[in-house]
Amino acid sequence: MRRYVPSGFALLAAVALITIVPSALADACTRSYVALSNACMWVSDAARVHSGAVVVMLGAAATALLLLAASSAVVQLVRTARLTTALRAHRADSLPPRVELLTARLGLRGLVDVVDAPEAFAFCHGLRHPRVMLSSDLVEAMPDDELEAVLRHEAEHVKSCDPLRIVLARTLAVALAFVPLTPGLLQAYLCRRELDADRASV
Repeated sequence: MRRYVPSGFALLAAVALITIVPSALADACTRSYVALSNACMWVSDAARVHSGAVVVMLGAAATALLLLAASSAVVQLVRTARLTTALRAHRADSLPPRVELLTARLGLRGLVDVVDAPEAFAFCHGLRHPRVMLSSDLVEAMPDDELEAVLRHEAEHVKSCDPLRIVLARTLAVALAFVPLTPGLLQAYLCRRELDADRASV
């Protein structure tokens, strides 16, 4: 059987591969490491130089969001105050007898106002001392059991101080408007408060 004997060229090529290729790989790795180190140092220096500007920008953005949230809260309060003030001008001097009985039974004595209005509505208002406002049209149109359900619903809002909670929730939603889930979370919270009030009336 004939044995293979490598030629002189093959031996030279093998020696070149053994000696040159590893050194070339080591050189390439060294160059890459040096380039990466220089890039990291540049980024670190840039961050150190511009850190003051970044802090100022973040502070300005936070201040702008707080001012926007505060202005949103003020707008909500002003609108509610205007509405309730306009309706109080048409407030009845005394409650209808059946409303008086229901408010006494539900723990709402002195916390319900009936206003002369052609629309049927009922809502809770007031931040520190929540109250309930009913329209005379709603009182006249509803039988006692339905009126009691409405008052139980509003009594739950009074008990939970929902007007204040809702203002705070809407204000927080404005401050976190850049978060994608915020509008959905706000709507879910508002629906939850209404469902809790409905459960109380049921």
